[in-house]
Amino acid sequence: MSVLDTMDQSDSGGVGAKKGFFYQDLAAAFYLTQMLIDKTLKYVRCEVTDDIDLVYEEHIEYIQVKTTDSDSKWTVTELCKAKNAAKNDSIIHKSLSCDNNSAYIAKFKILSPREVNSYLQYLRIPLSKRDNKDGRVGLLKSLSPKVKSKSPLGNDIAYWIDNTWWEVIPSKNELELMILRNIRVAAQEKDIFLKDRHERAILQSIVYVLTDKSALSRKINVSEDKSYFRKDFISWFWDEVEYASKDDTYSLKVYPQKLDKVDYILQEYNPYFEDDNYKNLIGKLFYQDYELFRYRFGYIAEGVYNWLPEVLLSPEELSNINGTNFQVKIDLLKTRMALKEKEVPSLLPRVTLHSIIRKNNLSQPIYSANLYVDSNKDRVTIYDNVHIVINNDAPDELWVGFSEILDGDNFSTTISKLKCDFIDNFLNNFQNHKKVILDVKKDNFLFKHDVDPYLKGTSSIDNLFNMIHFVVFIGYKTKNQPLEYDESEDEAYLPQLLAEVRGHFEMLASEIVTEKIYKKINLHFYLYPIPCVETLVKEFEKRINQ
Repeated sequence: MSVLDTMDQSDSGGVGAKKGFFYQDLAAAFYLTQMLIDKTLKYVRCEVTDDIDLVYEEHIEYIQVKTTDSDSKWTVTELCKAKNAAKNDSIIHKSLSCDNNSAYIAKFKILSPREVNSYLQYLRIPLSKRDNKDGRVGLLKSLSPKVKSKSPLGNDIAYWIDNTWWEVIPSKNELELMILRNIRVAAQEKDIFLKDRHERAILQSIVYVLTDKSALSRKINVSEDKSYFRKDFISWFWDEVEYASKDDTYSLKVYPQKLDKVDYILQEYNPYFEDDNYKNLIGKLFYQDYELFRYRFGYIAEGVYNWLPEVLLSPEELSNINGTNFQVKIDLLKTRMALKEKEVPSLLPRVTLHSIIRKNNLSQPIYSANLYVDSNKDRVTIYDNVHIVINNDAPDELWVGFSEILDGDNFSTTISKLKCDFIDNFLNNFQNHKKVILDVKKDNFLFKHDVDPYLKGTSSIDNLFNMIHFVVFIGYKTKNQPLEYDESEDEAYLPQLLAEVRGHFEMLASEIVTEKIYKKINLHFYLYPIPCVETLVKEFEKRINQ
């Protein structure tokens, strides 16, 4: 007999154990990818309390993974069998003992490749579908004599039955397919079509990290070390998808969520201002400093110019730029800039606000979603920025922006206009505005979002204040920042600008926010003091004409 033919034909011992560990690691990976579907799943713990713990907002699901081989189905006897009778260490006892955190409701799951017999079939019914189902009384009668102990929080076997789901996934192959499906569906919902090798590479990376976490010692590590948090996983996942999609040819998304190669036009001063009476009201100072001791008008003009394609070209036009039509797109952009030349004073703040919302929120702008109000026979643009802000952990939001550069420091006229716009226009004409947004929104060019239910049907704006943000961007001439900067001086202009903007913010808050409705509105004031408005406009006109 050859030495190669002497292998034991049994999978007992190390081989069986490894099969169980691989199955458990894949199970953890599957539940982790459920975060792509379920925003309430906050983190996954590996070998912390139970084999796998799924931590939600209000409850923890404790999962025991059981991969013991047998030709028969799971029975009540096997479920209640203790290795050590004195320790009460049966599957049920171990599961019930996890109910030890009063801050969370405890739920339980048993995951196995093997099916259960008829006596345990009630546990195979998902918790949400058990109303009017038979089997609970008989199961409780069978288990009560065998499990008399209670959880650390005082819950008994009846509680365990009512909060336990037995899930059967027959093999590692099925688990892999379920993980790949979650990866694929999440990417495709953003119109990113990954190749099979990319999907499997992401799967292997997830399993590798979870295997490491499960192997960390409980004695020398804390639970955070053995946990994978939602914010970390979601960020990592989309970085991986974006990296993989660069190797694929089909992706229609024209407003990327990675903007590290595009610079901010203005600097943002932190912290922002708040109003004690209206918690949803904030103000921010935006400014620019100096280069070679001169105010950076050229830098601002170049920055606005670089953002123009996103503002002036439609998503269809952005999506099909290639080597054969690149010059055509450039000519089209030049034509539209020429048409907009008379509108430079309005184009400057519009593009600047567009860049701020995009960079700060990784938003998806809605092209041509200008919202109008009829003034006599003219249509006056009120909101020139409409964006969808996609959130990983909360409902997505709609940001609508108004922008203007004042001729001088004429805040009194602006206050009157803003008050009219906010109350008489948007709030009172929300039904019309949401129809405009729905009509012009091209979802095949945007990442998946969940704002449509708010925009469809008869939804009232009163129920949507949490998901709508109003942004007012105002540029104005300031006397507190010089055109040129003397290096022998300290940067005294910045505290002066800060005090000036704080005063304007307080005036805006006191004059505009006078009705109780503003206690619910998310309102942002972005104020930009400019040393010379005329010079800024001329610098931008010069850049357009180059």
